[in-house]
Amino acid sequence: MNIFSSIYQQSCQISDFTWQIIQFWSVFDKQIIGQYFLKCVDDASVNLGKTALLANEKVKIKYLNLAIENLIDANLWLDKAKRRKLVSQKDYKELYGKLTNLEYSIKKATQEKKV
Repeated sequence: MNIFSSIYQQSCQISDFTWQIIQFWSVFDKQIIGQYFLKCVDDASVNLGKTALLANEKVKIKYLNLAIENLIDANLWLDKAKRRKLVSQKDYKELYGKLTNLEYSIKKATQEKKV
């Protein structure tokens, strides 16, 4: 398994974990924060998945950069959810750590030219 397959699998697990949290929110909370938060996380995994299908290195880097932007946005939505008491401190710490580690893994793999 190459490094990006592993990173893609991590992103899918984060998407599923995020869904498990958001699915129990009220309709209002889902509409105001949840859908944007989950979209960022899901978009990151889709962009990472696309890199496995592409041969052109420049295009791969474009999608990797988009995934990083999605993860940054997801962390902003996570912070907003925390401030509005929609996620527990435990879930916040776990999800923040996973999002941050995934972003770091993408940057590291890209810098090491493992694209």
